[in-house]
Amino acid sequence: MSESPFYVTKLEDCLLKRQLVNPQYSLRAFARDLEVDASSLSKILTGKRPLPLDTAKSFAQILKLEPKEMTL
Repeated sequence: MSESPFYVTKLEDCLLKRQLVNPQYSLRAFARDLEVDASSLSKILTGKRPLPLDTAKSFAQILKLEPKEMTL
């Protein structure tokens, strides 16, 4: 079994934290908050689509990640 890329793990962690606060928070809501199509986010999370650098930067800004959180 291959390990998920760092960004997938980080996105899943952010989604889980939001779901702990609000159990009804969905992938679709997360995609809306990240300003990306839900289908695209799903494909990124399942490894079917790579995460473009500009999209990664946008996600990091929206999620208010610290610089150290954006690296391995």
